[in-house]
Amino acid sequence: MSNLRDQILASKGLSPVPVSCPEWGEGVVIHVHPLTADQRDALEEESTELAAQADFAPGAGRRRLHARAVVRAARDAEGKPIFRLEDVEALAGKDARVLDRLYRVVDRLSAVSEEEVQALLGKSAGTPGGASSSDSAASSG
Repeated sequence: MSNLRDQILASKGLSPVPVSCPEWGEGVVIHVHPLTADQRDALEEESTELAAQADFAPGAGRRRLHARAVVRAARDAEGKPIFRLEDVEALAGKDARVLDRLYRVVDRLSAVSEEEVQALLGKSAGTPGGASSSDSAASSG
């Protein structure tokens, strides 16, 4: 029997969830995988950077949040990524109902809710006034 560390490191985590997306074609099923900690951190870092670029204007950090999360979590039946990061803009132009359906699964599996993004940005927005937006973004990483 292995020790706890080995058990944790060998674990596979939550199973992917198949989501039917008939709006994208007959039989289209997206397998939503839980985000890794690195993927979630990257998503949060993007949100902070977007907010900083807009001087923390309300909603700036949430820009394309659904598409950015789905790009990272969507896989085919074999577990291969469907999208690349450069697909975010194109995916954001798709039916919001489908993205919302997929995003809700990403949130359930990976806890990337808009409320958590807002809380993260609230901390960033409270950065002392002496730091510029670029200083704030650079110091968060």
